[in-house]
Amino acid sequence: MNILVVQETDWLNNLPLQTHHIMEYLSRKGHSVQVIDFEADWKPSNFLESMRLNVFANARRTDTQSSVRLMRPGVVKVPGVARLSAFLSEFLLIFDQLTKWADVVVLYAVPTYGVQTVLVSKLLSKPLVFHSYDVLHRMVHVRSLRPPTWALERFIYPKADKVIVISTELRTYMEDIGVKRDRIVVLPPGVDIEKFNPSISGDEFRKQLGISGEEKIALFSGWLYEFAGVDLVLESMNEILKDVPEFRLVVCGDGPLSIRLADLRSKLGVEDKVHLLGRRPFQEMPSIIAAADVCINPYLADIRSLYAFPSKIAEYMAAGKAVVSTNLPGTTGILGDNSGAILAPSEQFVDSLRKVLADNENRQALGKQCRRFCENHLSLHSVSDKFETVLDDAINHHALQ
Repeated sequence: MNILVVQETDWLNNLPLQTHHIMEYLSRKGHSVQVIDFEADWKPSNFLESMRLNVFANARRTDTQSSVRLMRPGVVKVPGVARLSAFLSEFLLIFDQLTKWADVVVLYAVPTYGVQTVLVSKLLSKPLVFHSYDVLHRMVHVRSLRPPTWALERFIYPKADKVIVISTELRTYMEDIGVKRDRIVVLPPGVDIEKFNPSISGDEFRKQLGISGEEKIALFSGWLYEFAGVDLVLESMNEILKDVPEFRLVVCGDGPLSIRLADLRSKLGVEDKVHLLGRRPFQEMPSIIAAADVCINPYLADIRSLYAFPSKIAEYMAAGKAVVSTNLPGTTGILGDNSGAILAPSEQFVDSLRKVLADNENRQALGKQCRRFCENHLSLHSVSDKFETVLDDAINHHALQ
């Protein structure tokens, strides 16, 4: 199968997402995967250089045995113009790939590349599958751009042959904006349960941080959005330490909340109890998570977080760690009541974390339950095979038309 992936985020520099995990897995199975993306941190260059197509033969992020080919269309690298200039170059590149090579296109883009992809797929009668794990217009930072992005969602999603969503909540959203129910496939996010597993040791990472085996680590990993909620945990640090004096907070990630966390740590005088590590390579995450006693996702309710299910939660659970998360709809819709993860309202999050830290036996039991849930419901192998079936069905359906 020849799979063309179109996304408007940076394949190489963005945090690894479901896109990376699933597509690299499918490439390792023998499928040809080519990705078209948009460079995020581009630098100004001369016109001829900026309009050149860049190709990366093995754009690996999560799997050293994968063989994804990355293509970046030329754009005018001028602030405010770059994405607009990509419209034509992207259209031509998608047209070329669907004409000469691709069997199916998987779309992750709306405002930058979405319309071009829909138009070309319809013009050439090639199957189009949209994979959704967010309500995209809610992720747009500039408020004035949210309404037009929402309008584009209403145009693009119903045109797809299939729309894959990570939760029943997202399925409801898709139905509300006009996607027929029989075109929607609910497929939870997947995690590599071999790469993240309870047998991995975190001892070396603890040594690097100077944390002993008797101390208890609560870990947050991932992008530090304003709504990440880690600041609320940090604000309660001294309160938690009264009940659990061996408590240590480790934050592995970067983002808008980073400055506030550093300021809070200094203000509260807990520099020796709180480790702010910044962003770490994905390859290090299994051993970092292995070092934790409990892993947290304290997301606050926000227009961008309600339907989300951060991949970090699946990685925590696959590693056999006890997990405490806020009970936002996207998370509860996937995990339910029997996953082993503690799902609490934000106002009860710190208390739930304290209880899990204090009870060693229960914490270990919860970690084992989380691992079993991942093996049964969230393994990358199972999720990607189902994704592959959706693509096959879309191709076969088009062939019969």
